[in-house]
Amino acid sequence: MLLTACGGGNDEPRSKDLYAAYEVVTEGMSLTQLTTVIGFEPAGNRADENDITIYTWVADEGSYLETRLHVNVQAGYGVVGKTVLGPNGSKTASYL
Repeated sequence: MLLTACGGGNDEPRSKDLYAAYEVVTEGMSLTQLTTVIGFEPAGNRADENDITIYTWVADEGSYLETRLHVNVQAGYGVVGKTVLGPNGSKTASYL
């Protein structure tokens, strides 16, 4: 008897749809909630003014499909803005 397997051994992470994540991110979400709905940890962050930290998620880095999601999180409140940039254009929302 000959047994074959198909597809189960692929350890490559699937591309994350940051455009879909952008649509799910809402005002006031915490970093923990963001990481849960986006599905992976941010690639980095930087402090901005007014106690705001900008977290960045990246998908398909280095390819023509590279997409970045930037989410502004204000200390003590949560999400106050978001931007997605990639091959399908850009979208921005601000809750300030």
